[in-house]
Amino acid sequence: MRAVVISIIGGLLLLALAVSVKEPDSARGATVEREVLEIQASRFQAMIDVDIEELDVVLSDDLTYTHTSGQIETKGEFLTSLRSREITYESIKPKEINIRIYGASAVVTGISAMRISLGEQHLSFSIRFIEVYQKNDANWQLVAWQSTRLPEL
Repeated sequence: MRAVVISIIGGLLLLALAVSVKEPDSARGATVEREVLEIQASRFQAMIDVDIEELDVVLSDDLTYTHTSGQIETKGEFLTSLRSREITYESIKPKEINIRIYGASAVVTGISAMRISLGEQHLSFSIRFIEVYQKNDANWQLVAWQSTRLPEL
């Protein structure tokens, strides 16, 4: 009887240990970082393609989008400016990306080479940006973007 009890207790301990085993923090962090990079790439491509449906999913309803000019737009205003071709994103090439995860939030900083059109004016420049994502249910959404134009070298 004692052997059976010990066996049962041992089995319960092994089960408890197996249940408590989780993905190491570094692996989980790498997975989350990959998710954020994927949503960022998806958002940038949707901006270039003027894919309003994709942007409607990726952008939070309470988005604050601050352009290099200092102009601030809501989600609706930003989508309207894309739809009307007031601004056209020709290419967005991020580099020097740094991602920090805070629970269900991610802060991303980096530099990006930009090619845009404002009406008939075509511009190429680099920016330094900060963006904040929030995970809602299973999706990451952009809640804040702010960019600063870098001086030309």
